Amino acid sequence: MIISTGILEVSSGGQLRAETRGQADAGSVFINARDRVSFAGSSPDGKLSNAFSGVGVGGIGDGGDVIISTGILEVYDGARLRAETNGQGDAGNVIIDARDSVVFRGTGADSQFASAAFSNVETGAIGNGGDVRIFTGRLEVSDGAQLQAQTEGTGNAGNVIIKADRVSFSGISTVGRRFRSAAFSNVEQTGRGQGGNVDITTGTLSVTNGALLSANLFGQGAAGNVIIKASDFVIFRGTGADSRFGSTAASNVEGDKAIGNGGDVRISTGRLEVSGGAQLQAQTEGTGNAGNVIIDARDFVIFRGTSADGRFLSTAFSSVLGTGAKGDGGDVRISTGILEVSNGARLRADTEGQGDAGNIVITARDHVFFRGISTDGRFRSGAYVTVGRNSGGQGGNLDITTGSLSITNGAILSASSSGSGDGGNIDITARSVRLDRGFITTATNSSDGGNITFNVRGVLSLRRGSFISTEAGTAQAGGNGGNIRIDTSFLVTAPLENNDILANAFNGNGGNVTINAQGIYWFTLRSRDDLVRLLGTTDPVQLNPRRLPTNDISAISRNNPSLNGIVTLNTPDVDPNRGLVPLPVTLIDPSQQIDRRCQPGSAQSRGSFVLTGRGGVASSPTDPLQSEEGLAEWILVEEGKTEEERQKREEGRETSRSASPAEITEATHWIQEADGTIVLVAHSPTATPIYAWWNVGCQADESKP
Repeated sequence: MIISTGILEVSSGGQLRAETRGQADAGSVFINARDRVSFAGSSPDGKLSNAFSGVGVGGIGDGGDVIISTGILEVYDGARLRAETNGQGDAGNVIIDARDSVVFRGTGADSQFASAAFSNVETGAIGNGGDVRIFTGRLEVSDGAQLQAQTEGTGNAGNVIIKADRVSFSGISTVGRRFRSAAFSNVEQTGRGQGGNVDITTGTLSVTNGALLSANLFGQGAAGNVIIKASDFVIFRGTGADSRFGSTAASNVEGDKAIGNGGDVRISTGRLEVSGGAQLQAQTEGTGNAGNVIIDARDFVIFRGTSADGRFLSTAFSSVLGTGAKGDGGDVRISTGILEVSNGARLRADTEGQGDAGNIVITARDHVFFRGISTDGRFRSGAYVTVGRNSGGQGGNLDITTGSLSITNGAILSASSSGSGDGGNIDITARSVRLDRGFITTATNSSDGGNITFNVRGVLSLRRGSFISTEAGTAQAGGNGGNIRIDTSFLVTAPLENNDILANAFNGNGGNVTINAQGIYWFTLRSRDDLVRLLGTTDPVQLNPRRLPTNDISAISRNNPSLNGIVTLNTPDVDPNRGLVPLPVTLIDPSQQIDRRCQPGSAQSRGSFVLTGRGGVASSPTDPLQSEEGLAEWILVEEGKTEEERQKREEGRETSRSASPAEITEATHWIQEADGTIVLVAHSPTATPIYAWWNVGCQADESKP
């Protein structure tokens, strides 16, 4: 079927169909409309307006394509573009090339059908699905409309491929089945096959108000990937009107009956914002490994806040979800310039099932900020690599490489275990690290704690109740404390702020703390005996340095003094005698240095001459002066002079200084002239006083100016 026109409208249940129910391939539907194509609504008896090519029930053969070329395409009120197979054969493709814009909006009058473009393998069919491909300037999918490429039969799902300058998915339908505005390629519960990809290339992408991008596995096979390439920015924001769904990108193994591995969520962009309860997911609830969440953002990545009702955290996670899940978690990997995780948002790689947790790997060129808690106070912002209470899996690792790392206002980095598996490790490499009411922990309930390693070229600072902890046995059980190694220039805090570095255990061995630094300030080493003395108890539950107001470093076994760990502090050796200058052994009797002709308190009272130089007194009384200094003025006795006369004298001195500049030379000797005048001189060809009134006699001459 070929239609060529300027404008094409298909409404009220109108249909363009190319179908095979026998043993032959179906034809294709070609539409070439210069200006605009619209599909809208349904007939009174419920038939949807659509363009369709497919293999009907009982048919053997491949479906054809639905191909539309136009300026503007609009599909709403439940209308559909379909390429599917219900028999034995592959479904065709839906291909849209619209110069200006493509809009899919809303659902049908009875809200049972979403406005959509799809290529599906239906239940009972055998064959592969085709693609949904859209090329346009602007794509809008809203109010529950959907783009689908999925399999419910035996065969692989196709792909959803979008190339546009701007792309937006927004909202859910408001009545009926509550469809989410979406693009997805899924293997449904009855499906047996590989999922396809959702692949979006654009300048800007916004997914808001509960919209969804997904490549999930509900049946048996493997999930596809969600791949986003946006040159400018990507936004995932908010929840739907009923708050049931956060705006999401997901590649999951969904449900306990699903068998197969999950895919990845991959985002490459300039700027990424995930806020208001939006989520990036790669998880497994069935039998199979979870995929990864991989983010590469040139400028910055922001995860901020929760949904308005607090049900959803803004997050990126890869998880083994549920105690019946069998598989390992994937990684969350972020590469960017600046990363911010704030107001209750989280990064997660965890396991609650029978598998190991994945890793969180962050590389941020400039800064990483973890700050604050949610507005309701229930959730700490942070990065969590955890083993759940009923899991036997091992914890993953948290690795951060950045310019500066800041953990503040209740935020936390955690690689801990509440189950039988060991906690993971935390490795941090940065120019500087700041904790201000911030926490880093690899603590465990009953298993061995993970290790924490810092490689900080500048300053590592802890303020206002912060801690770094690898404690084990926090449930008053076994497990050995992990190790803490800190390599930094300076480890600093402030007095009496309860900032602690702890590698303790409850019943097991205390861990080891090794600190290599140029300087360590305001921390105190605490042995178990110290804690017993200061806390006044031997109860291991109470032997907790967190109960002290001081800043403490400890590696003890609370319940067994013989299992204490070791704290090693390596700082440069300091020679306390270095830089001191020896004084002369033979001291001078000061009484022999006084000129008896000048008695204080009489008319002959004299001034004093103290020479300190530019940097203070000389290192030794016998040392020469080390810097050239000008002569200091004598302060003359001017009793009887009025303040006005003294002011005029000072102004005259300033004028003389300005009018008669001279080379300033350090005085090293004095001489007495024939008339008894004493003059200070230096080793210079001519020793000339700078100012005439600097000639000083022992007699106080009240008549001289």
